[in-house]
Amino acid sequence: QYCQSFKPDEWGTTSSTDVWFPNIYFCGTTNLIQAISYFGSILMWSIETLFQVTYIPAATGSPVGSLTSRTLMNNISLLSKYCVVQYNQNIYWIGNGIFYVFNGTVGRLDNYMNASWFFDNLNQSAKSKCFITINYQFDEIWYFYARILDKEAYAQDPTLYSECNAVIIHNVGRN
Repeated sequence: QYCQSFKPDEWGTTSSTDVWFPNIYFCGTTNLIQAISYFGSILMWSIETLFQVTYIPAATGSPVGSLTSRTLMNNISLLSKYCVVQYNQNIYWIGNGIFYVFNGTVGRLDNYMNASWFFDNLNQSAKSKCFITINYQFDEIWYFYARILDKEAYAQDPTLYSECNAVIIHNVGRN
């Protein structure tokens, strides 16, 4: 299933005879930021909510299947649309002030020293450029971000440090 123009209330198939589900409103009026496949369903982030959406195929003789959705957590965030990755059956992402993991339930990665370092030095005006990647060889997740290296220089010129120039590495195998 796909979402027409990324609107949460317009779902259909990829065939030429699209079937729409106009009564599916799992996001209200909030725009979706990101979506990622997760074990036969899709996790979707809006501005402040995480949803899980599952398509249930049509029963024999019925022309239309159905979508089910459930809210996994309200008041949750995603720093940027590039800050989410799936690794070893878990979903990892950066929120506003928190590193998250989803393994069937939402949890936080409790490494306060790195989280504090990351968020204290993050250039908030460049947070949309943050991204996550995986280093499979060493079982690591790399969180890239624009770090303010000199706060006095940045105060004089806010265009400094507008690109990713630092990384926090999470070793999944050791933590």
